[in-house]
Order: sequence, then structure tokens, then C-alpha cells
Amino acid sequence: VWGNASKEFPRESGACLYSAGVPDAPAIPDSPDHCVDVSWVDPALNPHFATPAMRQYGRAKTEHPDCILFFRMGDFYEMFDRDAVLAHRLLSITLTQRTKGLPMAGVPYHAAEGYIRRLVAMGHRVAVCEQMQDPKDAKGVVERAVTRVLTPGTLIDEALLDSGACNRVAAVLLDATEAHI
Repeated sequence: VWGNASKEFPRESGACLYSAGVPDAPAIPDSPDHCVDVSWVDPALNPHFATPAMRQYGRAKTEHPDCILFFRMGDFYEMFDRDAVLAHRLLSITLTQRTKGLPMAGVPYHAAEGYIRRLVAMGHRVAVCEQMQDPKDAKGVVERAVTRVLTPGTLIDEALLDSGACNRVAAVLLDATEAHI
């Protein structure tokens, strides 16, 4: 389960969110004296997910908890909570806050493929949540849905593959008595 319920710990305790998933990562530069330990809670109980758009984010993240979620908001793909912190550490993008206490990082939509390629090359799974309607046509919150889940083992999108490298693919067919490659 995930979400953001934070409390401060001394850096020496080793309970540092900002190094989550990144071996030997230091605390973030603007926070030299402490790190934030994050306990993951149900988005329905998280006050940061009270707006309709953040409830959409919470539902998409709940459906894809093992992915870094790129959530389209206008001209940017935003990442929140632990995904934002991890993307900040791995991609050297700016870490900010949506509301006090909720980490946020984003990339322009036209540059997203390059960032996604880098994350997948590092072994991460990425879910892309797109706006499914024109914001001008929306009555209330823009409808969104996860349209792609990209993993190192299932990457077939030509825009994300290295054209100078061998990109092999294999298929296995299992029937009642045999396996075929």
C-alpha cells in the first residue's frame, strides 16, 4: 500500500525516503540535516488525494503500484509521492511539492519518451496515464486512463528502443503436450 504520511528522522537512522530504491544515495541537497521517512497509506485516507485529479492519480497508482506513474496534467507528465522522489534521484529532475508534504516532479510531455527510456534502461517499470479527452470538453475533471505499461522485458515501442543495438524478441507457445519457441 502507498501514500504519504511523513515524519522526520535524523539522517543517521537510515530511514531516508530520498534514498529509496537508489543504493548509497545521499539525502537531497536542500535537506542536509534530515531525511523524510514515508509510511505508505491507502490513498483514500491520504488528505493529499482529496481533489478529483489526485483521486484519479490514486486509482491509477493503486492499479499499478510497481510502476513509476507518468500522470498527464496539461503539458506535463507529473509524478507524485515516492515516484517523484525516485524520479528526482534517478533523472536529476526538480523535486517540488504539489501541496505541503506531497513531493512532485514533472517532465514536459514532448520530452517524456527520453525520460521513460532512461527509467526502463535502469530496470524500472513505467505506467503512462493519458488524458482521454480534450480538457476543453471536460465537465469537471479530465478523464484519464493508463494507456501503456513499459517494462525492460516488454519494450517494443520503436521510439524507446536503441536503433544501434540488437533488440531481440522471442515468443513461446505452450499447448497441452509441447512448448514451441
